[in-house]
Amino acid sequence: MMRVLEVHPGTDEVAAAAVKLVTDRIQQAASQESPFVLGLATGSTMKPVFSRLVDQHQGGGLSFAGVEIFHLDEYWPLQAGDPAGFAAFLDALLVGQIDLTPGAFHPFPARVEEDDTASACAAYRASIASRGEVDLQLLGVGTNGHLAFNEPGSGRDSRARKVELNPETRARMPEGVNYQQALTLGIADILDSKAILLVATGAEKAEAVRCALEESPSSDCPASFLQDHPATTWLLDADAASLLRTGDGRD
Repeated sequence: MMRVLEVHPGTDEVAAAAVKLVTDRIQQAASQESPFVLGLATGSTMKPVFSRLVDQHQGGGLSFAGVEIFHLDEYWPLQAGDPAGFAAFLDALLVGQIDLTPGAFHPFPARVEEDDTASACAAYRASIASRGEVDLQLLGVGTNGHLAFNEPGSGRDSRARKVELNPETRARMPEGVNYQQALTLGIADILDSKAILLVATGAEKAEAVRCALEESPSSDCPASFLQDHPATTWLLDADAASLLRTGDGRD
């Protein structure tokens, strides 16, 4: 089992390290003429990462031509054209600015009726599995330790499903966004990824990071289940790492 933990001075350095890792993995696959499945997270932590990926692409240093993109979750029931949706977020900040092959971005199917949510989640999960799973999954972590929309109480064996959002999560939504439910990949789906890159910045993430890395795996902190994954990289800034007993290192 391999875990890489890097602590950087600030957000810019974390984003630069994340982009280097993503770029290296995509270019390695391209050199072998292999397809590459990239799983994306959303949220404010990812904005500087996406900005640098766009810069890397536009500067000629990175092509996404052989990449397929999936993402972790989506509000439900998503209103048509809602700019708060995560697919819209990804399209605006990354997908719409790179040379992705048409049809290679796979939004989470969140405009479905309630009776169809289970089958939509299962179909999305099957679509990922049919491509041999995600090669590299980007993750953030919630202040309560959630991964995607797997809130505290989510089990390690959880799969893609419709969930109720925790009040703490809803309180952190942007102004004017008031979804109470979402569709999400489960913890087990995330752990099926071949490699995972988690990015966390800011002091408000420090306790979640500590629990995820230093407490025994538990549904109280879903991010702690990442300890079970054989290939994870944690990129933290000094504030997010401030409560850790350990520093940079590899296990």
